[in-house]
Amino acid sequence: MRTIRMAILLFTILTLIPDAETNAQVPGVQPQTIKQVPGPLPKLALLGAVAEGAGGVQYHKIILTITNWGKYNPAMFVLPMVPMGRKLPPNPCGDIKSRVAAIVYSERGAPLSPCIAMPQPVNLGTFHFLTRKGTSVPQFIYAVIHDQYTGGVYRSNLVSPWTGATK
Repeated sequence: MRTIRMAILLFTILTLIPDAETNAQVPGVQPQTIKQVPGPLPKLALLGAVAEGAGGVQYHKIILTITNWGKYNPAMFVLPMVPMGRKLPPNPCGDIKSRVAAIVYSERGAPLSPCIAMPQPVNLGTFHFLTRKGTSVPQFIYAVIHDQYTGGVYRSNLVSPWTGATK
């Protein structure tokens, strides 16, 4: 009896699944699939910090690098033409005119920098953000590389803006 029930269940599943797939795949309804270009996890390091003034305000300029920037495929940085009517993934850096942008965060996830455009892999080699003197600088920071075309996100390791120590 159990074998008959299993056979009926299996037969029902096999006959219903192709119908469900056929009915769900209506041409023009499904969005075009976006292929995310694989990339290595960014290895963040501190290059240094210098004092900088702008408009009478003093800042700490924290200079960072992604040490493995040479391992990123240049195809990841090419901004393709977007077909009319195609929606891109949600984008925290909508005003940046490059496909890849970096954002620096505190260890607890508070943004410390605006979106930093990265039009080529070499731009990951040196970038910076400013923090106003007199404000607290977190013990550790990390960078997120955001692919604005695919929605891909690559989070780096933590690095101390004080000592350069990583964790």
